[in-house]
Amino acid sequence: MNRAGLASVIGWLALAGCSPSAPTGFGPGDGSVDGSVGLDGGDGAALDVPAPSDATVKGDTPAVTDVHKGEDVPVGEDVPVGDDVPVGEDGGVIDAPVGEDVPVAVDVPVGIDVPVGVDVPAPLDVPLAQDVPAAVDVPAVDPCLAPINLNAAGTLSGNTLSYTGNNTLTAAATAYEGTCGQPGHVLAFAYTPRSSTRLRISTDNAGTPATFDTVVFAQDRCVATGATSLGCDDDVSSGSRSRSSLFVSTAVTAGQTVFIFVAGYDPPTSATYTSVGPFELTVLEVPTVPAGSACDRSGETSVCAAGSSCRTVGAGSVCLVDGAAGAACRAAAPRCDATLECNASNVCQTTTGTNGGLCRTTGVPCDAGLACSATTERCRPAVADGAACDPAGVTNACLDAAQCFSGTCRRSWRETALPAPTFLDACTSGTRVALNGTSRDDTRSLAAVDIPWAFSFFGVPQTQLWPSTNGFLQFGATAPTSPTRGALPSATMGPLVGIFWDDLVLRAAPASDICVATVGAAPDRRLIVEWLDAYRYTVNESHLTMEVVLHERGGVIDLIYSRLEAPAGSADYVDGSRATIGLQSAAGSLFIRHAGTVSTAAGIRFTPL
Repeated sequence: MNRAGLASVIGWLALAGCSPSAPTGFGPGDGSVDGSVGLDGGDGAALDVPAPSDATVKGDTPAVTDVHKGEDVPVGEDVPVGDDVPVGEDGGVIDAPVGEDVPVAVDVPVGIDVPVGVDVPAPLDVPLAQDVPAAVDVPAVDPCLAPINLNAAGTLSGNTLSYTGNNTLTAAATAYEGTCGQPGHVLAFAYTPRSSTRLRISTDNAGTPATFDTVVFAQDRCVATGATSLGCDDDVSSGSRSRSSLFVSTAVTAGQTVFIFVAGYDPPTSATYTSVGPFELTVLEVPTVPAGSACDRSGETSVCAAGSSCRTVGAGSVCLVDGAAGAACRAAAPRCDATLECNASNVCQTTTGTNGGLCRTTGVPCDAGLACSATTERCRPAVADGAACDPAGVTNACLDAAQCFSGTCRRSWRETALPAPTFLDACTSGTRVALNGTSRDDTRSLAAVDIPWAFSFFGVPQTQLWPSTNGFLQFGATAPTSPTRGALPSATMGPLVGIFWDDLVLRAAPASDICVATVGAAPDRRLIVEWLDAYRYTVNESHLTMEVVLHERGGVIDLIYSRLEAPAGSADYVDGSRATIGLQSAAGSLFIRHAGTVSTAAGIRFTPL
C-alpha cells in the first residue's frame, strides 16, 4: 500500500470513531499520542503518518441532534400522509382505493332502500278512476261562458237568420230549469238585432227531427237567474214537429244584444223523444208595418210600428194608433183621445155598453137597442134573430148572442154570470182521468170519457168527450190534438168547451189531476170535469182549479172557477185575459166567446136558445 492509500484508510477510521492511540495490531503498541502512527514502511523503518487534515476526529463529530430528520427526509413534503400515502389504523399503507372501501352503490343502493315501484305504486295510491272522478271534479260548463255569436255563425236570407247546430256534446246538468219548462243540454247564442222590432224564434224547421223535444227561450242577459225573459216555448203542439218550439219575443232594440237558448226537454217525456240532437234554429226580424195597415195578431209575420198596436177591426186586424178608440192606451197622459177612457184591459173605449163601446163584463152587456158583437166585443145596433146581419159585426150585431151565420142571425146560446156558484170536487167523489203518456203538459185523456146521457151541443147529441191538460174539452169520438193556445172560432178543432184554453200544465199527482164525476139522478144529472191545481206554463207559482158542469136538464153549461192565483205581477196569466173562454160547434161554424175576465169563486153560465 502506498502512502496515499494508507492516508485514506486512516481518515475513514477516524470518521468511524476509531482513536489513533488504540492498538491496531500493526505497530509496537507504544501508545504514542502525537497524532502519528508508527508503520512499517516495508524496509523496516518506522513511518510517521500524520492524521489527514480533513478527517474529523470523534470529538469533532456533530451530535445526532444536529442532523434533523426534517432536513434530510422532510415528511411533510416528500411523503405527505394525507395525500400520497393514506395511513390505516395499523400505521400501514392502505392499498384499497376509496371507491372500494366506501362504494356508494353498496352502502346506499337507491334501488333497494327506496324502490319507487314498491313504496309508492301509482296504480294503488292514486287510482284516477276512484280518486278523481271526472263527473265531480269537472262540473258542467255554463253555456254563458262562451255563447255562440249567432250573427257571425248563422246564414242570413232576407230578414231570417238560419243556424244548424247540435247539442249532443253539451252537459245535461243545467241551472236553467224552471226558466222555460225543464231545459237540459243548453246552448247559448248571442244575437244583435239589426232593427227595433220583435223576433220570431223557431226550431220548427226542416233541420230539426220530429223526435227532438226542443225548449227555446230568450233573455236580455246571459245568466241563469235575474234576467228579463223575452219569451219562450216548449212545444208548438201541431204539425209533424209538434215537439219543436216557436214564439215571438217582446220588443227588442236595434244594436242591443239579446241571448237565445236552445235546449232539450230533459229528461225526455218518453222513449219516442230525445233531449239532444241536431236542430235548425231560425230568427226572423218581424217586418214593421205603419199605423192603419193590416197586421198579424200573432206577431209572426208583421208587427205594428211604435206608437200603435194590432187590434181586431171587423173581420180583420189593423194597426191602430195608441189612444184611439179600440187601441191601446198611451203610457202617459192623456192616455186616450177626447171622449174616450182607458179601461181595465188597457184599451181606449167609449163608455162601456154604449154604441161603439166595449161590452160590459157584468150585468147587461149593452144599453137598450144595442147588442154585443161576438166578433168585435163592442156594442152595436141590435138585429133580431132571423134578420140580416153584418158578419164583421161593425155596423150591427145579432141580439142575445145569436151568431151572424151566412148573413143571417141565428140564436144558439145566452151567457150569464154566476156570482157565487157551488163548486163540487170531482177529485174527491169521482174518478181521476188517465192521461195519454207520461207527460202532464200538452196532452189529453188516454180514452174518451162517456157522458151518461145524450148531451145536446149546438143541436148535436154528444155521448163522449176528451179533456185536455190545456183547459178545454172536445166532444165526439175523435181525440183532439192538444194545441197550447187557441182562439174561437177555430176551423181545425171540433165542437168544444174552453173553460181556460191556454198553455196549462198539471203538477204531479195526486195533488194535481183531471177528474170526472156524475152527481144527481135523471133527469137532473150533472157531469163534472175538474182541473185540479194546474199552473200556467212559465208561471210555476200560479194555481188554477176549475170545472165544467154539463146539466142534463136544459143542456146548460157552467164554467166554475174555484181558485185562480198567481204571484205578484202575473195576475193577467190567471184572470182569463190571455186565455180563450167559450163554446164552438164543429169547425167553429157557430161559437160564443166570453168577453172579459174571470175570477176566483165566480162562474159563467151558457144556456142554449
